[in-house]
Amino acid sequence: MQEKTTVDGSLEQSEGGWTFDEQVAEEFDAHVRKSIPLYEQVQSQVVDLADWFLQSEGEEKVYDLGCATGTTIEQLVNRYGTEGPPSFIGIDIQAPMLDRARERIGDCSNVDFLQADVSSHMSFPGASMVISLFTMSFVREEDRRELVQQIYDDLEYGGAFVFAEKTRARSSQFQDIWNEEYWDFKASQGLTEEEIIGKAKTLRGQLRPLTVAEYEDILTDAGFDVDRDVDIFFKWFPWTGIVARKR
Repeated sequence: MQEKTTVDGSLEQSEGGWTFDEQVAEEFDAHVRKSIPLYEQVQSQVVDLADWFLQSEGEEKVYDLGCATGTTIEQLVNRYGTEGPPSFIGIDIQAPMLDRARERIGDCSNVDFLQADVSSHMSFPGASMVISLFTMSFVREEDRRELVQQIYDDLEYGGAFVFAEKTRARSSQFQDIWNEEYWDFKASQGLTEEEIIGKAKTLRGQLRPLTVAEYEDILTDAGFDVDRDVDIFFKWFPWTGIVARKR
């Protein structure tokens, strides 16, 4: 049996077996803000970016991959209204997270939630924007490549793929610095050394970060022009936000 470890107060997970279960769903909104630096700023930046890719023409669609408890979609609905267009589709593999997303959003005619695995050959028809915040690193690299290819193929011309992830540094020296800065951030949020180490143990084999250069290779292979249409919109030590536009 996998040993349980404490990651945040009463929140426990199995070593090497992190999963977004009922307990995590209940505490997710508070825990994620202790775990991801400038979490709310990233959300705000993504909503601001939507203004550049949503023109309120036709049946525009925004897909949120790994939508969790619906924070991003809530902010988009607050910006664009509850009737649409655009329409918003939140996708998550975990039913407990979707339950909380539905509770958060309420009854909106332009919002749908879908329980599905984003790495299972999904399609995103009519996508003006595909968002993936802190989800891609949980997808195996070979499936990640297929997913990005599908996103590129389904995006409307002028649409954008916007994602943010924990990334690896280019060198081992900077990786050491990024790690320690990240641990210091977690400690500043009130997490104990035991909880910080415990969380790292639960993510063994679950979280698979890549370097920015590796993500650029994936985007290039999918068809995005990295030199003209891909850029970084957020950076905090090991955390990176990237926007890729389809010409």
